[in-house]
Amino acid sequence: MNIFKIRLPIALFISLLIISIVGSFVYSSLAEFYRYKKTINPTLELTEDRFHFFIQDAIEKEWIKLTAPKVQSDEQSPLRTFRITVAQRDIDSLNINLPTSGKDHFVKAYLTITEPNSITSKKIYKIKLRYRGDSNSHWFYTQKSLRIKLAKDDTYDMSKTFNLINPPSQLSYRDSINYQFSKELGLISPKSIPSRVFINGRYMGVYLYLSQVDESLLRSHRLMPGSIYYGDGSPIKNGIADLWFNPIYWKKKASRNREEKNNREDIELFIKGVNSSGEKFNTFAKTYLNLEKYFAFIALDRVFGSQHHDFIHNHKIYFDPYKGKFEPISWDLRFWLPLKAKDLSFYPIQLKLASNPIYDAKIDKIVYTIINNNFIDKIDKAYTKIINQIENDLKSDIYRDNAVALKQFAPYPISRALKYSEIVHDKTHAIEVLKSRVKFLKTLYNNTTIEYQIKKISNKKRLLTLTIKGDSPAKMTSSLFTFSKLNSPSIYKTVTLFTKREIVPNSQKFFPTSLCGDKTVQSRPNSYKFILNTELSPQKIISNIEFLNIVTGKVIKPIPKVQK
Repeated sequence: MNIFKIRLPIALFISLLIISIVGSFVYSSLAEFYRYKKTINPTLELTEDRFHFFIQDAIEKEWIKLTAPKVQSDEQSPLRTFRITVAQRDIDSLNINLPTSGKDHFVKAYLTITEPNSITSKKIYKIKLRYRGDSNSHWFYTQKSLRIKLAKDDTYDMSKTFNLINPPSQLSYRDSINYQFSKELGLISPKSIPSRVFINGRYMGVYLYLSQVDESLLRSHRLMPGSIYYGDGSPIKNGIADLWFNPIYWKKKASRNREEKNNREDIELFIKGVNSSGEKFNTFAKTYLNLEKYFAFIALDRVFGSQHHDFIHNHKIYFDPYKGKFEPISWDLRFWLPLKAKDLSFYPIQLKLASNPIYDAKIDKIVYTIINNNFIDKIDKAYTKIINQIENDLKSDIYRDNAVALKQFAPYPISRALKYSEIVHDKTHAIEVLKSRVKFLKTLYNNTTIEYQIKKISNKKRLLTLTIKGDSPAKMTSSLFTFSKLNSPSIYKTVTLFTKREIVPNSQKFFPTSLCGDKTVQSRPNSYKFILNTELSPQKIISNIEFLNIVTGKVIKPIPKVQK
């Protein structure tokens, strides 16, 4: 037999197979591009780099399908499992005109839930569901984020409503860590727990169970019913988002009772107070803000270097009608940055609280306590635990994706296949970011210096002039003599020295002004003058005064002021 005659059909078959495979990838890539164009950005044109993105993503997704291990049984998985049964016609009704159709109505379905290390749940919940989430990463792809409502007589985890979130990116698993830290600080914090979702028997992958910010969240924190408002989105007015300047953009999501459902006096009071100034703002803050909770909320942004609270979104607040106080609800701190600035989240109430040196010191004390309490080790262990928990189920998740911001698709995000290795890499990267953050903050809090000058007024009186510079305040104490401020009759054994705080326009250079404003709070030197009733020499006077950094607890050695 002629071997050439045998090899020719084989070669032809292989060539046709390759052409078929390549053609299939080209076709699916073009189809996905035009689907994206139609739904997300109708003005988008097909270019070489955009086509490369889609074909590379198609190949990566196919590889994930080929290499994905068998899906674990409910008993094998360490994650809780949500199994949903819903009619195909109802799924079609949600998908018919996205994103509008996915959110404008609920459809009926059934749900069973299996907790880790337990037998399969026998309880069948009657539910209603729809899609949720603003970004296309929540509703455009195969994995869609869901809002679940239980029937009237049912609750799960003390809630009647909860969310099953398609993790928008590799960063999303940080939420579980952030909310745990928030809760430990006494902040109202939802639960975020990696979970598995099946729809009509089809494994949809690893989701995040996220409790709804509503009355049930208040109950779980043993708080009285009261108003909950969402601050998420507003028009840009005069170059900046209008959210913090107009109460109409705050959506009321819960109320003390049915009669109060449409009453918005509290949010109007809140916005008016935030935009007041001077003594009016100080009175508002002391009267209507749960200051300790706001200090903790701002402290967490400082610790993690988060920039996700701004002038336009990611704000949720609760008004306790019995205490008459507003407090923040922890929400969305997942973006951790190593940028060398104390604050990276900027919005009016943050700017005003941080510009008060007494308040700012209290915030910094919370920060310093956190970062000195095995902070990096805690984050590392918590992140490692999550990665280990989700590993097998995530590798079986053929729909896992990762929203990315790419120049060729701006201004909208686009999702691509997510590799498990990216999750592992993100943990390593996140730890390095936080190490850098901690190093920066510790340096910042220890940068306080005190210059002194002592002049003789009379044989038994001395004028002590102190200039404090840096970020942290200092406590001045002497057991040998007392202090009286110049032109004041009050006498002190201990005095706190603060640097000034100033809200500086045109100083915010990190992020778009329309979203984050143009102002930051900056530290300025401050001078104090004291009368001492003593005959001691300047050297003995200063050696008998202790200066203690209030934030770090470390002794500050004063230096004589250089005469010009």
